[in-house]
Formats: sequence, structure tokens, C-alpha cells
Amino acid sequence: MCRPLILYTVSYILGIMCRGPSVDASGPGIPAAISAALMFIGGSICLIRDGTTRLRAYRLRFLRYSIIWFMCPAMFFAGYYRTVEANTESVLKSSLANSSDATVRGIISDISLRSDGYVLTLSECDTQYLSQNYNSSKINIVIGSETDREDAGFEIGDLIEAEGKLYPFEPATNCGQFDSELYYRIRGTDAKMFAGNICIVEPFNARNSGLTGRAGYFLQRILFKLRIGLTNGIYEVLPEKEAGVLTAMLTGERGLLDSELKNLYSDGGIAHILSISALHVTLLGMGFFRLLMFCMGRLRASCILTMLLMLAYGAMTGFSVSTRRAVIMLIVTLTARMIGRAYDRLSACGLAALIILLAQPLYIYDAGFRLSFMAVIGINTMICIVDVYEIKNSVVRAFLPCIAVQLFTLPVVMGTYYEISLYAILVNPLILIFMAILLVSGAIAGGIAGVTGAGAAGLVARIFAGPVYFILKMYELLCEFELKLPYSKIVTGAPDIAAIIVYYAALGIVMMILIRKKKPRSLAGLVVCACVFIRINAPCEAYFFDVGQGDSAFIRCEGINILIDGGSSNISDVGTYRLMPALKYLGVRRLDAVIISHTDTDHVSGILKLVENSYPRIDGVFVGFNVPEDDKTIVAVREAGIPVSKMKAGDELVFGDEPVILNEPVLENEKVSDDKAYGSNEFEVLAVAPEEDAVYKDKNSASLTVKLRYKDFSILLTGDSDFASETRYVKRIDDRISVLKVAHHGSKYSTSEELLEAAGPAVAIASCSKNNRYGHPAPEMLQRLENAACETFVTPENGVISLKYYGGGTFSLSTYKLNTSGQ
Repeated sequence: MCRPLILYTVSYILGIMCRGPSVDASGPGIPAAISAALMFIGGSICLIRDGTTRLRAYRLRFLRYSIIWFMCPAMFFAGYYRTVEANTESVLKSSLANSSDATVRGIISDISLRSDGYVLTLSECDTQYLSQNYNSSKINIVIGSETDREDAGFEIGDLIEAEGKLYPFEPATNCGQFDSELYYRIRGTDAKMFAGNICIVEPFNARNSGLTGRAGYFLQRILFKLRIGLTNGIYEVLPEKEAGVLTAMLTGERGLLDSELKNLYSDGGIAHILSISALHVTLLGMGFFRLLMFCMGRLRASCILTMLLMLAYGAMTGFSVSTRRAVIMLIVTLTARMIGRAYDRLSACGLAALIILLAQPLYIYDAGFRLSFMAVIGINTMICIVDVYEIKNSVVRAFLPCIAVQLFTLPVVMGTYYEISLYAILVNPLILIFMAILLVSGAIAGGIAGVTGAGAAGLVARIFAGPVYFILKMYELLCEFELKLPYSKIVTGAPDIAAIIVYYAALGIVMMILIRKKKPRSLAGLVVCACVFIRINAPCEAYFFDVGQGDSAFIRCEGINILIDGGSSNISDVGTYRLMPALKYLGVRRLDAVIISHTDTDHVSGILKLVENSYPRIDGVFVGFNVPEDDKTIVAVREAGIPVSKMKAGDELVFGDEPVILNEPVLENEKVSDDKAYGSNEFEVLAVAPEEDAVYKDKNSASLTVKLRYKDFSILLTGDSDFASETRYVKRIDDRISVLKVAHHGSKYSTSEELLEAAGPAVAIASCSKNNRYGHPAPEMLQRLENAACETFVTPENGVISLKYYGGGTFSLSTYKLNTSGQ
């Protein structure tokens, strides 16, 4: 059996994935039992076959098979139950539902710098919350820029006490949303505090025996000072933007990055260079190793010193998952040299994954982990191909691994960012050519400037910083040029699990065929790889996003994309952190129409951000006829070059080359203008309010209310209308409604019995924030829905609510916590 370590690692990972990242799952379950049984049966068959036929001749081989195959189920269950342990919440975390005043006492184990302040990571925390004391492993203390770190005197190892608001990390409730709760659970952090008052209880003193373990922070203190010294040196010799990039590359301090430049690197597909990975560790580690060998000529001493140095470097930079993998693999490389054994990259990769996942199995759900290890597998595969074809050209040899990295990480990139950079496969080889000069020159310049400051040595530091500045400027210009090219960024949406499995299976077959030198078949395999990610959507889909105290719904029907509202009054920048990720997750490149019920902040703030970012393309915005021309939302949309149209009750919105409002419903096969056929009788968007001759008391009551119908499936979206408005438009509800988006976030003054009797909805959806000060959804409104036998879903409890209609009068409904169906 070749590479048993890989087999053990795969078994361990399967155990982790069978348990999953959920904190409320319990018991091994059917998937775990089936997987373990298949491993055991498969191993037993191989064992019996090999044992009965070759026991005497191959006794040692039989023993080896025995150990390998019976270890696989053991590793599977080890991964499963290790994940159960990792998912166990601390008492503090399970009781922390909302922000509340608290007092935290703990030891500073790390300090992260940010452009607007810094973050103290406290370990061994004692937290007083709601008159009770809790112990927790880590809590982040966020401090604004008004408190200078050096003036306050905070250092690694100090025992401090902080008072302020303690917040839990929020889990993702929308498709595409960043899961803060899982991210920090992986890193063992229970909560965050915005400190109002903070003081040092006892400064660090390694000889103080009053606090257990204080001496253990001595090394961390030294490494932090080195990190700060290098950071200060970099900022001494480079402009602020370029210094932030180099600081992230060398020290792992990403909080100082310029946000625009960070987004530019991400859009250009080169954001990976900002993370400390194998490239950084290999260049610095192997460079130091060769220097030691040149100076000392002793292999064992050089290897050991290099290992110690890279372990210290990893600790100094925060030991991100990619850094851990790179350092472990470098240690295996040097160990193989010391003992005179061959180095196997895949086995080293498997060992690194196993070590990382033994410490924290949930890293399997971290994008950095998946990107790092898939890149290594891709590079190793391409190296095999290069060796098979005996490629000698240095340019081709450098270019092919970059292609392999792009191919092997493609599903991970799509599943993390929901878009790809089409030209990244060409840009990255150019980027990597200069990385060695960039990192080495940057480290020398920052190191000299950090130690000596100004003077003659400072001049030497600036000389070394010169190439760094020009290389970083070149990177910036290259990304800007790339983004000006057509189709530079393609929104792909999140791939299905089945598509990912098929892709990697096909890619594996392609690589095997290439290694066996059968080129024509490999090209056919690449076509298969590309085709599996083609999205197949239901004929009609609806998504009600969780945007806090606000409203937003997305409808996709017959290839037409419509966004109805998009804003929040309690979530800052809801467009960037909720709407855009959700739309990218769904693979939306274009919105045929954006319908705004009214222009209050909780309905438009996110839409304005979409307009500002020019994503996605918006063909037209539609508002109620009584919205004034000087409304700031209308002005902003028109300034962006997007047409704005006004609708009233009775108008129908139809779609062709562009959306058009008709005052009369379009008839089947009717030609509207310029011989262009619009819409069909199977899909209609009809305004039922506001009435042209009605007088409304405010913007809420004058909400643009629309009914969307596809065959026998229909949705009524009511904005913030009230009882009086409902009385006017209920006469236009002439058939049964499948889904009702209740008005005004579930206010008690909306969703009347009259409306429910006329519409007869099967499902009602209320969009609001958790524990909001308005009491939404109101108990009276919920009681009316219950009396009408209407199944109700609320976004703060269920997260994004998705509906898919395939025909036949039925539709499926799913949320983050529920799967059901409606009729």
C-alpha cells in the first residue's frame, strides 16, 4: 500500500465531514455509520483476499495491510468524535445571546494592528456577565484609534481588565454571507468586546510566580516586538499603501492594508500573495538554510537552526493555516535531508493536514486550508507531468504549476468568492517571477530600518526598498489593466457539491491521462471539467434575504432577475456584506429590474451600494408613481445612468431587450413595439398599489405593492403598507396567493384579516431583525396568520428563505434550519 499516511488523513477528514460544523448535531448518525462500515468491509475484503492467498509468502505484507485497513475506520471515528469535541460551546458562548455590559479579565496573548485601532486577544479569561462568572479560552478586545497602544502601555503577557459591551460572533444567515461565528470558533475565540474602560492589572513579569504560566508569554513578547519593529521599519521606508501590502506579506498583519488596494488585488486574482504561504516560507527558509550551509558547512546544524527559525517566524506572524502547512512541510523536507531519505511531497502534505486537523478539525471548513492544500496537490501533480514529458524550458516549467494551482483551486475559489478572474492564470506567473526579489529586499529594508531608523543605515534600507516599491506599483498597474479587459471578472455563483465531486473526478482522470501521454482524451476531459459548473435553476425561484430590520427579496423566473427592495436600518453596509455576496452566490450578473416599494433607508440602503459598486448590472429601477423627482434615491440612481420608471396600480412590467411598463396586461403573442415580443402569460409582474387617485398619509402607506405570478405560483410583496392601503388593493387580489411577504416587517397594523381572506396565502414571510425595538413581528399579526392557517417564517429565526417552483402546483421551501414544501 503506497502512502498509507494519505489514506489515514482521508479517513480522518471523512469523519470530520460526516459530523459537520453544526454545534447542535448529536450522535454518529447514518452517514457516519455507513461510511465506517464501508471502510471496514472494503478493508476486510482486501485483507482476506491477500491473507488467504499469500499469508505464508507475504506475512509482513499481510501485517501491513492489517494495520492500514483497520486503522482507517479508527481514524474515521477519531475525526468524527474530535469534531464533536471541537463543536462543544463554552458556557459563556451558549449564554451570550445579545450584547450586554460585561467585565473581562485576562492575559494579552496577541495584539493585532488595524488602521482604525487595534485588537487585543485575551487568553485565560475570567468574564463577569449578567452577574455570573464564566471562564473562556479567548476574547477579542477591540480598541479604537483614540487609545494609542504605546501610550496605554499594553504588551504581550500583561494581565488586564476591560469593561464594555460583549458581543457574540454572528453566524451566517444568508447564502454567501461570511460566517463570523464559525471563523472564530475555529480559532477558539468566544466573543468580542468594544472596551469602554480598560486598565492593566499587573504588567508582564516573567519572574512573577503569582500567575501560572506567565513565563510562557516571554517568547511571544519577544516575537511581537520583532513584528512591530519590522512593521515600523517597513513604514519608515515605503509609502503607506505599499507599506501595508509588504507588512501583510512579511508579518501577516493584514489589518493595516488599504481597503481599495486589497480589493484590487482580490479582483485581479492575486490576493493569495498577501497571505504567508509556502512561497514565503520556502524563499525565506531555504534561503536561510543555504546561507547557513555556506557559512558553516554542517548539514544537521543548518537544518535544525532553519527549523527553529521558521517555527519562530510562523509564531511571529500568527501561524495562519497556510503558514502552518508550509512550515510543517519545510520541516519534513529538512528532516529527510538530515536522515538521508527521499522527500515525498504528497505524504508531507498529508502529514501537515493531519497535524493541523488533529489540533482543530474544523479547519477543514476554512477557505485558507482548502486553498492551501489543493494548491499543493495541484503543484505536485503538475511536477509529475513535467517530469514525464521531460520539459526543459524554464518558462514553461514555471508557468505550468500556476495553471495547476488555478485548476485545482477553482471549485474552492468559486465556493468562497463566487466569481473568478479570467486572466489570473496569465497574471500569476508574472507576479511570482518578482516575489523572491520583493520578499528578500523587503525583509532586508524593513529589518535595517526597524533597527537603525534614519542615518546611513536608513539610506541603505531605502535603497533595498526601491525595488519593492516599483514591483508593488507594477502589481497594482497590472491588476488595473487586467480589470479593464473584457470579462476580467466572471460571477459564477457557488457550485453544487455534486458538481465539485464530478469536477475533481474528471480532473483526476485528465491528470492520469496526461501522465500516460494520451493527449486527445485529456482535452475531452477538460471540456467535461468546465461543463459541470453550468448552473441549472428552477423555472421560478424566490429568495427572501435576512437583512436585519429591513426588506429584500430576489426573484428569478424564466431567466428574468428581479430584486425587490434591499436595505436595513440596523446593519451597516448591508449592500456589501449581505446583498452582494448573496447575489454572487446565486450567480447573478444582471438585474432586469429593481423594484423599490418606497425610499426609506430600510428598503434602499443596500440598493444604493449596488449602484455605487456597479454590480450587478441594473437595467431599470421602478418606484411608485408618487415618489418625488428630487428624492435622493432617485437622483443617485439616475446619476449612475440607470433609468427610473414609476408604476401605479394596474401597470404591468414586462421584459424584452429592456423592461417596459404597460398600462394594460400584455396578451399572449402580442407585439408591443418595434416588432419585439415581451413577456408571456406564464410570468407577470403586476402593480396592485398605489392607486392613482388615492391620498396616502406617508411613504409607508403609499408603498409600491406588486404581485408576481408564474403559472399557478404567485407572490405578493407588500412593502410597508398598512390596513388602509390593504383595503384599497385587496380588490385587485382576484386569485389565491401562494406566498405573502407580510407588510411593514410584521407590524400589528398590517396584514389584515380582509387581506388574508382574499389572498388565502399558504406561506407568509416576515423580514425583521432579532429582538428589534418595534416588537416585529407583532403577536397580533402572527395570530391572524395562524387563524388563516398560514405557515409563517421569520428571517431572524430562519435566515434566508428560499422557494423553488417546478410546476404542478407545488413549491419547495428551505431555510438554514428547515426544509419543507407548500401547496
